[in-house]
Amino acid sequence: MEHPTSFLCSTCKQVIQAEDGLRSKHILFDDVEKLWVVTPERQSFESFRRAASNNCFICSILWNHDHLLVAPEVWATVWKPIKFQILQHKNRMRVDVAQTVDQTVVVAFRHPNFWSGTVDVHIMIHLNRLQDSPLPEFPMILAGSTASPSSLNQALNWFQKCKKNHGKCRSPPTARPGWLPTRLIDIGIPGEPDWKLRITKDLEKTTPLEYMTLSYRWAPNPEHLLLSENINDLQAGWPVKTLPQTFQDFILVVRQFGVRYVWIDRLCIIQDDDEDWKAEAPMMASVYSNSMCNICASASDGPDGGLFRYRAAKGIAPGIVDTTLTIAPTTCPVRCYIYRRRYWDDHLPESPLHCRGWVYQERFFASRIVYFSSQQIMWECLQESGCEGFPRGDVNPYPADHMKGFKTLGSLADLVSGPTGFMTTELLNAWEVSVESYSRCQLTRPEDKLYAFSGLSKLFQQATGDRFLAGMWQSVIVNQLCWYTHGNLPSPSEYRAPSWSWASVDGPVFSRSGDSLLGGEKMVKVIDLDVTTEGPDSTVEVKSGFLRLKGTMFITYCWTDYGDHGGEVAVGEYLGRRGDKSRNMMLFPDTTDRVLQKVGRMILLPVMRFPTGVENSAPAHLPRHHVGCLVLSSWKHPTMGDIYQRSGYVFTKNVFWNAGPAVTDGVLFDSIVENAEVTII
Repeated sequence: MEHPTSFLCSTCKQVIQAEDGLRSKHILFDDVEKLWVVTPERQSFESFRRAASNNCFICSILWNHDHLLVAPEVWATVWKPIKFQILQHKNRMRVDVAQTVDQTVVVAFRHPNFWSGTVDVHIMIHLNRLQDSPLPEFPMILAGSTASPSSLNQALNWFQKCKKNHGKCRSPPTARPGWLPTRLIDIGIPGEPDWKLRITKDLEKTTPLEYMTLSYRWAPNPEHLLLSENINDLQAGWPVKTLPQTFQDFILVVRQFGVRYVWIDRLCIIQDDDEDWKAEAPMMASVYSNSMCNICASASDGPDGGLFRYRAAKGIAPGIVDTTLTIAPTTCPVRCYIYRRRYWDDHLPESPLHCRGWVYQERFFASRIVYFSSQQIMWECLQESGCEGFPRGDVNPYPADHMKGFKTLGSLADLVSGPTGFMTTELLNAWEVSVESYSRCQLTRPEDKLYAFSGLSKLFQQATGDRFLAGMWQSVIVNQLCWYTHGNLPSPSEYRAPSWSWASVDGPVFSRSGDSLLGGEKMVKVIDLDVTTEGPDSTVEVKSGFLRLKGTMFITYCWTDYGDHGGEVAVGEYLGRRGDKSRNMMLFPDTTDRVLQKVGRMILLPVMRFPTGVENSAPAHLPRHHVGCLVLSSWKHPTMGDIYQRSGYVFTKNVFWNAGPAVTDGVLFDSIVENAEVTII
């Protein structure tokens, strides 16, 4: 069958279909890599704009890069000729499309931006020979809806192939054979009008019972809930057609997969019974770990949105071009598929669903996931990923999506053979990536912060044997104090963790814990610490906690200038001077209500030292370091004496530290308390 090729403008053809394959322009890096840097002639903004409107495969990607409706006159003000970098690997040719100001390859593409005027981004495009590609041998003919039989059959094919061939997915490291949730929903057979709530201990289990799960976004004032007053009615049966559209679509898909039981949180947990919720919520990891497959309503912002979407099939499948950019010299163009390197992330963006806190854990533990996105159905399991545009294999080896948790889950099983009693560098890095990703998610109930992460906490606890303390780990507690946030949210209204834990704040959290294990030096000693929880589960329901440290405490008066992304701090005799030298520390308040006054007293407790080598400007005996400090506030406790609360994080710049006083460009702090014992709650 003849393959129709994608349109390329004359500029892009000068590169993709160059007569000599650009070999006369290459720069040899080593035995396996060659680089070409090309700026095609006769480029103008108008020709670029015209090519994009005519659907040149490459130019239209650049024009629509961040989906902003930017006026052409704005584009014209930042226009520079497009540069192409062609990097040849052993088995893949990659085209880097670059638009730069200074004709270098550092900045890849200049795009107009509403906030900063311009933004420099990097667009990468892959070329794969048809016979080497994970794509079919002929272009996919995609239906106009993800509810079409062809789309649903593709999802079923992925599921059946995985069940038959993938050993890792049949026995994921976190699954427990025979485990079942307390309740399941019996959806019956295709065409059956009612569903029924079942208590799993009462079900006959002549064969292993299979069930599937649903990840979706709740809506305000939800209806169709399992309540104490209607549990008997739901056990007797309820019409499928009365459920929200997402639930109805979910049941349709599950029936096609040949599975009879499903689990949906709001129909399997008694929503007005706190004791039932507290018993069921910590088991979420097990619910999703033991699910046959998890369905994600990725395109819906609520349960009424449904799974399925109409779509324009054009643009989902990759393009096809004839190119001379081949590994071996050729005079004949080779037919290749052409697609963006970030194809997966383009088609599975950060939807409202994937920003939901509970969904992070659901995706992490599910060994098989089917995503119903706005453009196509997509598949992930422990061994491969696919989508309707790339049904045969892994479309994106370098996803930006940090929530592809099953990858971490699989590697986690390989990192440890049993409890070690401490957190290794690899495990700590995996933990910090998970915490940072999770902290960007939203929770309807902020008090669920530790609950919605408890499955991961238990997994790492099992892997290391380490003690879990309100989001932190005992063996690396000092290292983990080096977290910070932009401090643009208030403190939670309800207590959920000590102030020294990232779980005590809302919003994105960033960390240098992993760096601190690689050459970092502790500047405090742990004297004592403890966390008390309401029940026996140490990963949830924190009542109180304290951390007693011994170190050198610095007290100074400071001038601060901070915004949404941290701020500058001036200390000592530089107070009131606004020159560059006064900007010697970066301050990150933890919350809006913990922000320091513009001019006021600051208590700093250095906790970690990060060496950056000896610099020429430093005295020979004083190596230059970056130092992470806790910002503390204090008050008198009637029985415990001086008590401290963490208020923020300071990261020093251009600071010399030695065993004696800290010197900041030759300026001493106002006062220093050595060997201070500090109790932080």
